[in-house]
Formats: sequence, C-alpha cells, structure tokens
Amino acid sequence: MRPNVFYLHSHDSWRDRPVAAEHHYDLFFDPAELHNLIDDETCHAVAVDLRDRLQRWMEETADPLLDGPVPAPPGAEFNDPDQVSPGEPTHIAAPVSRGR
Repeated sequence: MRPNVFYLHSHDSWRDRPVAAEHHYDLFFDPAELHNLIDDETCHAVAVDLRDRLQRWMEETADPLLDGPVPAPPGAEFNDPDQVSPGEPTHIAAPVSRGR
C-alpha cells in the first residue's frame, strides 16, 4: 500500500506542508474541497473501486505513467519544481539525442 501523504520539498516554508497523494471530496457538501475524505472509513469502498478502475484503464490504454514519470517532450517549456514565484524563468526541455 502506498502512503497517502507526501512532502513537496524539504525546505522550511509552505512547500513543507503534507499533501495527500490521493483526494476524494463530497462536492455537494464540500464544494470548496476543504475536507479530503480519502482516508474516511465511510468512503473506503468508493476509494478502492476508483483505484481499481483507474488501474484497469491505465493498463488497457498502455498509460506511460505505469513505467514511471514521463519526461517533458523536446521543446516543452516548464517551471522548476523548486521555484517560489511564477515570475522566475522557465526551462526548455532538451531535444532527445539519437546517439548514432
């Protein structure tokens, strides 16, 4: 079983707050998504069903995430995960080397 919480970064800031790896909200009674119910025992069957359905769908579609993180495609512009402001410079993914 995977842990339900991970830490964004190892710095002393807002990035240190624990963030659930999975989220499940009652959007009728909690439209602001303030109370994560993923570990609530009353939602256990729903969480298991959703996990199973997602796993099956990922396998049926050969989702590349099953093999681990997917790198950014060549030329993609992205932010550094350690950035603290959207005003910081972005990065461009390098082209894939063909090594011939």
